[in-house]
Amino acid sequence: MSLESSIAALTTQAGLLLDLPGQIAATANAKLAGFAAQFKTRQDSMLTLFHVDQALGSDAATGALDAPLKLLDEALRRTPAGGGCTVRLLKLHAVGGHHDLQQIPADRVARRHQA
Repeated sequence: MSLESSIAALTTQAGLLLDLPGQIAATANAKLAGFAAQFKTRQDSMLTLFHVDQALGSDAATGALDAPLKLLDEALRRTPAGGGCTVRLLKLHAVGGHHDLQQIPADRVARRHQA
């Protein structure tokens, strides 16, 4: 092997080594983007929006604007454990006394820490 071909081979190898951090960064960024997308999908599945119309709604409905639920309790019951729930009242909603949280599974009811 001549000196020129050895220098050319070493130059090629040096170029590959210099490019290695860029390749590692590109691979890491692609993995992070995938994780971010998975997290966003999971986060979106934990946040729910329900529309409630006590007069015209039905608890068998989806809770969408065109198919509102009847009761706030049903919106709470459908909220995933550990998730968040936004309720939009389409009309005035009469709340008598209290909501019967006993009907909602215990793992879905947020409890305030008692000090």
